[in-house]
Amino acid sequence: MRACRPDRLRQRFPLIRPGAEKPVKKAAKKKAAPKPLPPLPASTLTDDTLTIVLRIPPYEISPNGRGHWRTIAKHKKAAKKTANLVTLGAIGTARPQPVGYSLAYYWPSTHRDDDNAIGSCKAILDGICAALGMDDKHLRFHALHHHADRSCPRVEIIMHLTAPTP
Repeated sequence: MRACRPDRLRQRFPLIRPGAEKPVKKAAKKKAAPKPLPPLPASTLTDDTLTIVLRIPPYEISPNGRGHWRTIAKHKKAAKKTANLVTLGAIGTARPQPVGYSLAYYWPSTHRDDDNAIGSCKAILDGICAALGMDDKHLRFHALHHHADRSCPRVEIIMHLTAPTP
């Protein structure tokens, strides 16, 4: 069998460096740094409501989200912990006992499916209820509102401390 000369290899495979047998790797393109997210409005506690403001939940914890169970669990754990810490910061030493909740989504574009918007907040509600020291089975869902806010997409969980009037 006839051996191929190195100069012929360079002609056939131009990415091979002279005197080397491995192809030259192309330089990776540098990614632009992501834009910093705008600050969220503060979470508040009033006489009849507790409003928790968080970023929109990631797609992985949506009921329609598909992914590896470990990735889903990681995002759910992060959402629950964030909601817990924000709630503890908003209530201070008070321990209100809400009777229901409403969701207000501020989407960057058109609104999404109502069922998925509610289901995406399950881990968030678990974190809020853990901070309040209660079980979420006692909470009743009241309303879902969709708004558009391209500059600061977020979800506001409004915990009703008294029964809302119809």
